[in-house]
Amino acid sequence: MLPASENLDAKRGSLEQILVVDDQTTQRQKMSLAVAALGYKVDSAVDGKDALLKLRDQDYDLILLDILMPEIDGFDVMEFAKKDKRLKEIPIIVISALDTEMDSVVKAIVLGHRIFYRRILIRCCYAHG
Repeated sequence: MLPASENLDAKRGSLEQILVVDDQTTQRQKMSLAVAALGYKVDSAVDGKDALLKLRDQDYDLILLDILMPEIDGFDVMEFAKKDKRLKEIPIIVISALDTEMDSVVKAIVLGHRIFYRRILIRCCYAHG
């Protein structure tokens, strides 16, 4: 068995392309910079509609997804991914600042996604990263 640090590096090597989806420019840029600093290729989408267009044309290994967005929100993106044979295998990490997060957590789990972070936790990671 590999030591934990080597195992982490092996996993990191297998995740090449990450899609960051957030309608707030500052948050999208912060997440993109943080992901790029870890050595991953990053693409970003300005909203759910843009994300669906990019997901149609590009293969991604992971999606960092905001929930509250105009027109097509994060739940709509998850619903679409769940129904698509290729996209349903892509892990999605939900990033949200919702104060009433329990309903959102439950909805994300129902849609098949188990990882959910409140945005405040992500801000702490940037500050201490």
